[in-house]
Amino acid sequence: MTIGDLGRLMIAINTNARISQTSRDAMMANVATGPLLDTSIWGLGIWRHVASGDRRYGKGGDITGFSSDFIAYRDAGVGAGIICNQNKVSHPLMRGAIRDIIDPCINNPAESRPAYCSPPG
Repeated sequence: MTIGDLGRLMIAINTNARISQTSRDAMMANVATGPLLDTSIWGLGIWRHVASGDRRYGKGGDITGFSSDFIAYRDAGVGAGIICNQNKVSHPLMRGAIRDIIDPCINNPAESRPAYCSPPG
């Protein structure tokens, strides 16, 4: 998976462009409670953060030689992902880095947000 693939997955989950509402609902259904910040619920491959009103979801994983993670804030329409060419990178650390990227996009007035917060095109 490339970072572009990861971005397309994030967009597909947040819209009906590639994934139907029924499939998204199944992915986000409560399957198990997870250890992520003690406030997460696991769906079918996707975790959802439920502690605050800003609906966010994500997915992380590892394969030999790579680790990846993403977080998307549904209501704000922003998200970010990281792919590392290293085994077993700390997912809490990657999620912290992702939040550092996203926070300026959702916590600042539009005129003072970094350029990367705007959609391309």
